Amino acid sequence: MAIKKKSSNIQHSAETTPKQKVKLVDEWHNYGTHKKDFMTNTKLERTCERLIDWARDTPDAINIKEFVAKEGISEKTWNTWRDRYDYVQEAIRQAKMHIGLRREKWLIGLKHNSGALMHMQPFYDNDYREMLELRENLKQKRHDEDGGTKFIIMEKYPESDQVPKKKENNE
Repeated sequence: MAIKKKSSNIQHSAETTPKQKVKLVDEWHNYGTHKKDFMTNTKLERTCERLIDWARDTPDAINIKEFVAKEGISEKTWNTWRDRYDYVQEAIRQAKMHIGLRREKWLIGLKHNSGALMHMQPFYDNDYREMLELRENLKQKRHDEDGGTKFIIMEKYPESDQVPKKKENNE
């Protein structure tokens, strides 16, 4: 007696989503390949995704310019795209967050030159920037409350036989 398989009457349905139209964003010179290249909206979005992945997954990623240079994009072109497209700005914010967290861990562990890292940390971490601004404001307030710069005037003491006279350079 043979076992007969039941045929499946399940019908699969897939929602159709409107395909994103590919639009030309810019024509640019790729310094990695030394060729003229075309940037589309989808290609730029993938570049932004790679930026976030790179910032999150690369242990020695400490500056977004390194990624931009690796991609062959000039700083001027990258800044144009950043100013023009919100999703590029958001990708940069996300990448900065990952890099800032890494730099902060380095500062805590003193793995690198803490002075150099602390100097740039406000660029990557808004909380750190706010803390420095607060410290600066408190310092300025204290300076203003103290009456500003103080000058101390010391009178010249008369010469004494107990103190030897200063030799002139002319001797």
